Amino acid sequence: MNRFNLIDVEGNLLLPNSYAYVRATTLDRVVFRTDEGLRGLLNGKTNQVMLEPRFSMLQPFRSEISKAGDPQTGKYGLVHAVHGPFGNWQFCRLSSFVDGFAVAWEREDERGTRDNRIGFINEAGEWAIAPVYQSAADFHDGRALVRGPERGTYGYIDRDGKLVIPMQYIHAQRFSEGLANASNEEWAGFLDVNGQRVANVGDYCWPFHHGYCCSFLTDNQGRERAQFLDLHFRPAFGQTFADVRNFSEGVASVKGGKKWGLIDLSGKLIVPFKYDSLDACGKGLIPAEMNGKAGYIKPTGEVAIPFHFKAAQSFNQWGIATVMLADE
Repeated sequence: MNRFNLIDVEGNLLLPNSYAYVRATTLDRVVFRTDEGLRGLLNGKTNQVMLEPRFSMLQPFRSEISKAGDPQTGKYGLVHAVHGPFGNWQFCRLSSFVDGFAVAWEREDERGTRDNRIGFINEAGEWAIAPVYQSAADFHDGRALVRGPERGTYGYIDRDGKLVIPMQYIHAQRFSEGLANASNEEWAGFLDVNGQRVANVGDYCWPFHHGYCCSFLTDNQGRERAQFLDLHFRPAFGQTFADVRNFSEGVASVKGGKKWGLIDLSGKLIVPFKYDSLDACGKGLIPAEMNGKAGYIKPTGEVAIPFHFKAAQSFNQWGIATVMLADE
């Protein structure tokens, strides 16, 4: 069975024991999974178990409150890092908390989204916005994407639950850097947070990061290609790629042919196309894979943490990353 541990930016293992899986925000709030598939909470500084492994799912703690799943009932609810489960454990699904809200499913139609009842709860587990939507996404830039029963179209609500952008879009994404990609039968492009259409863009796009968004198109040879658009919605850097990742800490992973490299905010290739995989930069380090091994490189291309893991994830803002250990 695969074993996981946490490392710091020097590559040091942070936990004395490895687990079937671990994830953490800070070291004193480490979610671990046992070989039996149950999750609990560990203080990685003291190696003391804070919550016994009895949850089918336990989300990493960004505050004292997180979400968890009950393996007996299949339902979801909230759990306090010290005091354990509390409140209503009758939700069909829960998202993570973002800006004090979590998307909650009171009822979920097994056939799809015809009869879902989805709303938003606060960190007390109470309904903050009533469950009246077919689908919903987290709040970003003060707006949450929701889908109503009428024609199954999308619109946006504010933090008071008021519909501020009408449900008139067939496809839509969350806001990022004040912009959201949306489309219907007659229009495709970007909206601002007031619902004003600020640009016509027909290609599929991801949310903006660092002033650029990833846009996906098909070239005249029928190949799927990816490019970056700037905040003026113009193609950036004068080139397309086989695939791309969002910018993070001023760099972005891009794929040329079958290999990955790294560009900076000017579009300059600063790490050549030689890696099997490159992930998002965190704390100045980029997870990389080559020849079946994973490690970390710097934006200069210099190896920072040797390639001796089976897999590696990006470092979070606290300088912690999950790694899969190589077989002994």
